[in-house]
Amino acid sequence: MMAPSRRLTVSVSLLAVAIVLLAAWSLRSGAVALDFTQVLHALFGSAPRNITMVVTEWRLPRVAMAILVGAALGVSGAIFQSLMRNPLGSPDVMGLNTGAWSGVLVAMVLFGQHLTAITFTAMAGGILTSLLIWALAWRNGIDTFRLIIIGIGIRAMLMAFNTWLLLQASLETAGLRRAVVRRFA
Repeated sequence: MMAPSRRLTVSVSLLAVAIVLLAAWSLRSGAVALDFTQVLHALFGSAPRNITMVVTEWRLPRVAMAILVGAALGVSGAIFQSLMRNPLGSPDVMGLNTGAWSGVLVAMVLFGQHLTAITFTAMAGGILTSLLIWALAWRNGIDTFRLIIIGIGIRAMLMAFNTWLLLQASLETAGLRRAVVRRFA
């Protein structure tokens, strides 16, 4: 059996190798398939202009953003669970995702498919849901178990509200037919 520090070193090393391999594969893949030498030449500036542009301006930012967003989501999940002191304490179990989805549905029904309205109402729905859960769970301090149970209850109510809203709204007017099929299929 490996010592914990050695196991951590091996795990982090394997994950780093996996990230590098996936990044290299992603830089090669796309509408224009490139081989590894073309990607390297593009990164060092010795490839033709069109290949350099594809790699450095389109694919490399996408790969970098995927790595950064993935790391940020992992860290935020770890922080969320450590604050809850419970591995069940995740945004989807607590109802925050469902609150954001409620905001999206309300925006699509009221404003159509206006991207700015959808973005802001999704954030507002998530924030309002978290404030509601926090307010209902507060009783001389926050007990993480109570917070999770109330979050699960709020999530169930919001799911019922979302279903009701979808049934009441005209799917053609709101433009939700494909979203509903993807969401519930």
